[in-house]
Amino acid sequence: MPREHSIDKERGAIFVTATGIFTEMEFVTGTALTIADPDFHPDHRVLVDFTGVTRFDIPAKRLADFVSKKPFSEKSRRAFVVGPGFGSLFVTYGKTSGAVEQIQIFRDRAGALAWLNEGVPPEKVLT
Repeated sequence: MPREHSIDKERGAIFVTATGIFTEMEFVTGTALTIADPDFHPDHRVLVDFTGVTRFDIPAKRLADFVSKKPFSEKSRRAFVVGPGFGSLFVTYGKTSGAVEQIQIFRDRAGALAWLNEGVPPEKVLT
């Protein structure tokens, strides 16, 4: 599967990385695995790195449907780092989800981390 996750329980963060062709099945299966992880918490901040994805086989509407099921709380900030050509898919998601303030799209990891770290105590800063 071209998707993996890790959870840093102490810093309250979930890291997701995907590569290659990313399908609906990988999204559904990967999300289920993350939620089933004993260290999962709905308030965790999330950094999703999709820069290695070469093609998304998920229509924007389906992506919005999946993510709107809300395994995450309103406190959870989710940053998606995407490569060239994929921003529009996620902008469409943001417009249809109603959760734009807690979900942001970035072109680079540094910007995503800066946003995720806003207002966080030093011991919880993500690098």
